[in-house]
Amino acid sequence: INNGTGRTFNQIKKSLGELSELKSINIFNIPNKQSPLMACRLAAKKSNAEYLFLVSPELQAVKSPKRLSSTLEFFKDHPEYKAARWEVAEEKGGLLNLLIEKTYFMRCSRPGRDNSVNIQSISLNSPKGFIFESLFGRFKKFLEEKKYEEAMQVMERIFQEKEGVPPMQYLIHYYSPLCMRLKKCEQLELVLRDLIDKGYAPDNLIRLGYLLSFMGRWPEAVDTFKKALAANGLDDESFTAGCFPLATVRNLLVFQLLLGLGEACLEVNDHSQAAHYFHLASRVRISNHKPFLGFAKVWMANGLLDKAEEALQTMPKPDSKDDPEAHRVLGQLCQKKRDIPLAFQCYQKVFELCPDDEKNVDPFYFAGASLGAWEEMYSPLSVFVDLKPDNVQGLARLASVCFQMESDYQALDAARRCLTLDPKNAVAKSIIGRIEARQAKERADEVIKPKLVADAGGLSFDFDNNPFIW
Repeated sequence: INNGTGRTFNQIKKSLGELSELKSINIFNIPNKQSPLMACRLAAKKSNAEYLFLVSPELQAVKSPKRLSSTLEFFKDHPEYKAARWEVAEEKGGLLNLLIEKTYFMRCSRPGRDNSVNIQSISLNSPKGFIFESLFGRFKKFLEEKKYEEAMQVMERIFQEKEGVPPMQYLIHYYSPLCMRLKKCEQLELVLRDLIDKGYAPDNLIRLGYLLSFMGRWPEAVDTFKKALAANGLDDESFTAGCFPLATVRNLLVFQLLLGLGEACLEVNDHSQAAHYFHLASRVRISNHKPFLGFAKVWMANGLLDKAEEALQTMPKPDSKDDPEAHRVLGQLCQKKRDIPLAFQCYQKVFELCPDDEKNVDPFYFAGASLGAWEEMYSPLSVFVDLKPDNVQGLARLASVCFQMESDYQALDAARRCLTLDPKNAVAKSIIGRIEARQAKERADEVIKPKLVADAGGLSFDFDNNPFIW
């Protein structure tokens, strides 16, 4: 219903998108804006539909066809009822959000004034899963918009529902990465261990291994990943079967398991085991570049830079071009080979591909600082801080860059925000102290200049190429 919007027919049709191509879609134009109920009544007069679905912005249905079909089934079995609405809290309190027989609607809406209209309708209990579908649709929408805090609030609301909600083993697929992004690590660890205790071990041991790696608990991560191998019925001999190596493009769970185990072994300095598990990962997905990144890290850890470079040169290129980790590892190799300009370019590329990458802050800063590339560093670090306003290291590095650029106001702002999060941060304290000292010196210089002129008997001098006349 084009209810007094002033838009043309073509504008309305365009706003409907693909819906406008359906033969069953009609646009009813009401030149003068009416109340929602009267707009529905005027449109209903032009419609030949037997039933009307009157909706408001408060409608919670994500999958309306299920709602409509189940209500029509109810009308078929109970012809004495002419209108029905659902027991959904958000939809209560208004005249709309109901399915109603057209002739009945035209009869009871005859007065034309909202406060005198009384539509008798039966309230149906929400079908099993209806509220979950509505909430889950909102949850996925927040994820797409990268509104992670809001997504977590909706997920916690889902957990409060007693009926129609799938078990945690289904929701953990969405809940786990969200917790890690919001750094709710202890909370997620409890949920994962509970699922493992209940018998859902194979995939949740892998998730727990990645969580422990994320928390820096590397020895525990190694142990957990090895338990995950056993829980999935795998051992080293499994990967010698004739079906390997695989050329699949699917991101198999066992591939993630082997990569995680290789990374964890690398962190505990078990380089031979790290190389072993990266090799097994390469047999599961022969065309993937990530095992080659693992090999490069192992070679670099052992000082074999030429071998590390060879691993990076031979890794499959299409996927690696868009992988921030590939450019970061290449940057680390360039730094070790003392090619700082190329290393800095690699770290710039990481921020271009993933502007909120926390692991890239320090490598990017130190490479840029050694080149004096303060202006080049300013924009990526500003974007990073906008995306991660609570990241202490990012704020400290941005404050340093602004200080070097003599942008004192921005440097002080970043440093003070940093100290709010970490009152003992040495970098932020140092920058504030140096700026205050610099400003104090500038104020002292301003006081000295007129005194020198006055002592000269009113003569004009040129200080710093800026004439000052007493």
